[in-house]
Amino acid sequence: LDAAAVQRLDSQGLGYHVASDHTEHFGGVPLRQLVYRVNAMPAALRLYAWDFGKLSEESEAAYIRQIVLKRYGRRLKSLDLSTVLVEAQRWMRSHSDRVPWSVSLRDVERAMLAFDWFLSH
Repeated sequence: LDAAAVQRLDSQGLGYHVASDHTEHFGGVPLRQLVYRVNAMPAALRLYAWDFGKLSEESEAAYIRQIVLKRYGRRLKSLDLSTVLVEAQRWMRSHSDRVPWSVSLRDVERAMLAFDWFLSH
C-alpha cells in the first residue's frame, strides 16, 4: 500500500488501531502494510515439496479457454475473451518491473469475477 492509502486507513480506523511504530517491521515496512505473510517451510515438510515448474504458454492458453468456456459456454464469444486474457497474462510477464511468475490462473479467475460484475450491471 502506498503512504496515502495507509494514511486513509489509519484515519478511518479500519484495522489500523495500533500506530505503525508499535507493530512488527519487515525491513522498514510495518507488517500490517503487507498483503500477506510468507512463513518459512518447516524442515519436516521439505521432503514433500515439489517444484512443478510453470505451464507452457500453449498449456496456459488452453486452461484459460476452458475456464472461460466452462463459465460462459456459448453465451459469449469465449474465444475473444480467452484471447484477451492470454494476451493480458503475456503482457504482465513481459514488463520489466514484473517477475515472470507474478501472474497465474488465479488472476484469470479474478478477471472472471470482475467480468461477471460488469455483465450484471
